[in-house]
Amino acid sequence: MMLRKDNNPYIALTYYVKDHETVAKKVEEQGISFAMKPQKTDPVQRYLFNSPDGLNISLVGFMEGFVQPPGATLLTMPQQDFFNPEKYSNKTCGMFGEFCHPVADLDRSIEFWGKIGFKVLSQFKTTYPWAILSDGMSIIGLHQTKEFSYPAITYFAADMKEKIENLKGSGMKVHKEKGPSNIELLSPEQQHIFLFKLGM
Repeated sequence: MMLRKDNNPYIALTYYVKDHETVAKKVEEQGISFAMKPQKTDPVQRYLFNSPDGLNISLVGFMEGFVQPPGATLLTMPQQDFFNPEKYSNKTCGMFGEFCHPVADLDRSIEFWGKIGFKVLSQFKTTYPWAILSDGMSIIGLHQTKEFSYPAITYFAADMKEKIENLKGSGMKVHKEKGPSNIELLSPEQQHIFLFKLGM
């Protein structure tokens, strides 16, 4: 996550690329239009486009000093470790699960995300149509639902009930209770964060 002081609330899935002009051209060749393109004189070269449901996606010219943080993710962690909280990189919230957002048409959204390198890992029809996709690094959840209307960063943990109790004990204000082991937090910037118990 990158936090930036700005007067405009903004969240985006951002890619840092060295050859940003070539990558931008490939995106346009997929029939995707940019909502914003950089000027040659801009110190930071930033392209912005949107998913069919309005999620911001940006391509930014690579900046020296940016490195991928260490730690296992749901993509790299052995499944037998999912229920071992000692293996979680984030001891407070658990395992990052997905950057989820609601969609109007799941099939249309899957087609769009496929154009920019995401593959379906799993797809379901229970409760409502939804799918988990990944580009090998990021995980997104597409949810055709009216149960929520905003993007959310989602964490899962086998010991989520204890994690929630610890957060409350430290003074963390809960935005919504979703059961004894599931809550929603809201950051000062109005970013929604789901904390859900892993498994049944």
